[in-house]
Parts: sequence; structure tokens; C-alpha cells
Amino acid sequence: SKGEMLDLLYNNVQNAIFQPCENEIMVLLHFHLKNDIMIGKKKFRDVQFYTEVVEASMQLENRSAAFDPDEVDDEQRERQLRKKLNVAFKEFARKVESTAKRFDHELEFDIPYRDLGFNGTPHREMVYMQPTLNSLINLTETPFFCIPLDEIDHVHFERVTFAS
Repeated sequence: SKGEMLDLLYNNVQNAIFQPCENEIMVLLHFHLKNDIMIGKKKFRDVQFYTEVVEASMQLENRSAAFDPDEVDDEQRERQLRKKLNVAFKEFARKVESTAKRFDHELEFDIPYRDLGFNGTPHREMVYMQPTLNSLINLTETPFFCIPLDEIDHVHFERVTFAS
């Protein structure tokens, strides 16, 4: 919740992921931890910090007036906000990396390869899975899915279609 303090130990972070808001409604930093931590009275292995760029309802809204000046202004403001938030989150990730390095901890933020993504069902519903350098993720739908690649033993593909 807002205004709450949370301490994450560098040596408890297994994967750190920065997902910019490119074709997404939010920009986020995600930490997949080695060991669970207590937040309130619950255990968590995944911790995420995010900001929505546009309201989810606005993204689903049907855009009927293609050349409406107000609509064009809104889209321009949204692009500027996306760029500003991406820069702010990326800069924060760089600062975390440099601070961790200064204290002899290895921490590097992965960025998902959106163009290598595919639809999958890690839990009960179909979501868009994206590989990173060290993991396979879906961080925009709950429950989050983040599995390190070195923990994957077997993958089963069904109904595969190859895009041209």
C-alpha cells in the first residue's frame, strides 16, 4: 500500500525485472525472491512496484473519432507520460544496481523480450508469457508468474502455430 516501507535484502533477490510500458498499461519493477518474506501477516516470494500509465478502462475504450483534436492531445500526453515513467523507473533500477555493486552484491535487472513472447497458461488462465535473459515471466496478470530458466526441466507446447 502507499506510504508503507519495505526492506528487501540484495542477497535475497533471485531475479530483478524492469518491464517498461511498451504495449502495456503499466511500468514496473519486479523482484522474485529466493526466500519468502512477511508483508503484513502473509508470506510473499514476489514483490512488485508499478505505476499504471493509462487507466485500464481507457485502453479498452473504443476510439471512434480518429482525428479528434482532444484525442490527439490525450495520446500525445500519454506518450510523454510513458516515456517519463520508463526513464524514471529505469534510472531507479540503475541506481539499485550500482548500490548493490558498491556493497559487493550481484544484482542486474532483466528486461523482457516482448517480441519473443507467447501465450501460455502457467496458472488457470491464458496470459502473455515473455522470456528475459534469466527467467520466463508474466507480471501484468495476477498471480504473477516468474520462474528462473535454470529451474525449467520440461516444457509442453500444444496447438502451436508459427507466425510468418
